[in-house]
Amino acid sequence: MGKVIQVREVGDPVLEKVCDEVDINNINKDVLDTIEDLKVTLEYGTGLGIAAPQIAVNKRIIVVGAKKENINYNDAEEIPLTVMINPIWKKLSEETDIQYEGCMSVPSIRGRVERYKNIELTYYNEKGEKIIKEIHGFFARLVQHECDHLDGIVFLEKVKGPNGFATVKNIKKYNLRGRKEKNMELFYKVTDEDIGGKSVKMENPKLRHGARGIVIREDGKIAVFNKSNKNEFKLPGGGIEGEENPKEAFKREALEETGCEVEIIDTLGTIEEYKSKNNFKQISYVFVGKVIKDTKQLHVTKKEKDEGAKLLWETPEKALELVKGCYDKLVASKYASVYSTKFVVLRDRKILERYLNLK
Repeated sequence: MGKVIQVREVGDPVLEKVCDEVDINNINKDVLDTIEDLKVTLEYGTGLGIAAPQIAVNKRIIVVGAKKENINYNDAEEIPLTVMINPIWKKLSEETDIQYEGCMSVPSIRGRVERYKNIELTYYNEKGEKIIKEIHGFFARLVQHECDHLDGIVFLEKVKGPNGFATVKNIKKYNLRGRKEKNMELFYKVTDEDIGGKSVKMENPKLRHGARGIVIREDGKIAVFNKSNKNEFKLPGGGIEGEENPKEAFKREALEETGCEVEIIDTLGTIEEYKSKNNFKQISYVFVGKVIKDTKQLHVTKKEKDEGAKLLWETPEKALELVKGCYDKLVASKYASVYSTKFVVLRDRKILERYLNLK
């Protein structure tokens, strides 16, 4: 029978060490005792997973397990109590998501961390049997979090953005977990290959989240921006600011760039851009907004004015024609290279094509 061990907290040097592998051919009493202590400590505590260094044991062992009622993540499934010795994982796709994570070694604080959604996991069980399986969603996130501990990494090092931290109290108070948009499937990725280049591996790319899409009037025409000094046509949208959720950001961008208050009537999903030359990744949440009031007051930035921005209203088919037609005629501005603008134009082309296909 194991015993409850006090969990070491962030700042303790034991959490900064890379753990030693367990000799799979010698799963001895010390290893089994550590496993039992991990099980009991996990059950006693508030976490959903625990790693050996959190109880000051420098071995590559983790234990995970979560009952459905204890999981505060959207659509997460119950996870049976599972012991993993020498676990390793590899991504199965580039698809990621960002959610708040917590840790028994970091009391009261949560942080927004990006993790791969689909991974292949390899580990050994208590009998020394090798297990290989694919895992997804929250289970994959949990395993990546615990495996980080084995490499001396606490999730705080991976928190995204200046506003990526929150207290447990405020997570509940402001329903921060509930801000994740539902039914936002990834429908396209724009990479260097798509614009005729060659992708290179990105190391810790700068990440930006945006909200954009279709703003449609009663007459069926949609908003299009023409930046005449760049020969560019694009859709309304921009970055998500502060504590905005994607829907709030889209409504704000629509109001600023078209002068229209909109009601969101549909979601098209997410589209991602990977600009490897700039070591930059952008995830855009894409919506369809119906105009409910035209204030006639646009808030165009100095940058947009310098690039000759003007608002047009076109049929969706004409908008797609304009966006497709400008791709080979783009010119650089002092704010953006042709390389970067090609990503924007191709991204918005894919958004328009998805909108028309789903109409």
